[in-house]
Amino acid sequence: MLFANRSFDKAAELAVLFNGSACSLQESFGLINRIDILICSVDKKDYLLRSSDMMEPVSKRNHPIYLIDLGVPRNVDPNVAEFDNVLLYDMDHLNGVIDSNNRRRMEESHKVRLMIKKELAEFNCWKQTLPVTVLIRELLENASQIEAEAIRKIENKLPDLTDRDRQIIHKFAKMISSQLTRQPILMLKEIASEIVDQDKKVEYLALASRILGLKSEVEFFPDMKQTLLNETLKETGS
Repeated sequence: MLFANRSFDKAAELAVLFNGSACSLQESFGLINRIDILICSVDKKDYLLRSSDMMEPVSKRNHPIYLIDLGVPRNVDPNVAEFDNVLLYDMDHLNGVIDSNNRRRMEESHKVRLMIKKELAEFNCWKQTLPVTVLIRELLENASQIEAEAIRKIENKLPDLTDRDRQIIHKFAKMISSQLTRQPILMLKEIASEIVDQDKKVEYLALASRILGLKSEVEFFPDMKQTLLNETLKETGS
């Protein structure tokens, strides 16, 4: 890295700090042909680099030079960009990149807000089904006991079953048990998550428990109110 400054001492300080070399600002014009990336930011009313300054160095190059003009007003004559192998970027370009990145971030943040709302809604729905977990567990245990008893009776009546036969019987017994419990489980979850009125929810679950022969008691949790959802969204910057 080569550092140039009106004050050679300041350029030398930067060179030591970043393990580079230093030169005066005037000397730097003769070294442009050796540079691939030039960054300039000088407090100057007129152009630091004019097209006439770049004509000869650029003509000797067979690869691009990148000019990054951070000066306000500009340090580099915009006409320099017309030369072959010269790529000029100024503050307008950088601001355009910043604006583009900001737009992409806003788009992504909108997607994140939607994801957060979706996940919170799904979490709240799952939380509403927690009270019926004990009922579902009891239902599955009852089904498993019936399944095991049915298999035991079949094996007692058919003692000559092969291992292959037993595997098939176990597989189909499990499949039938899962099919028979699937709809009751969905019904219990639907009652817990979709019925808002607490009294009706308790009444419907009690009725479903009697129909399914379930004895477990249901314990309800406080609902996650919309205000809590809003507070969560606010805390996450959404």
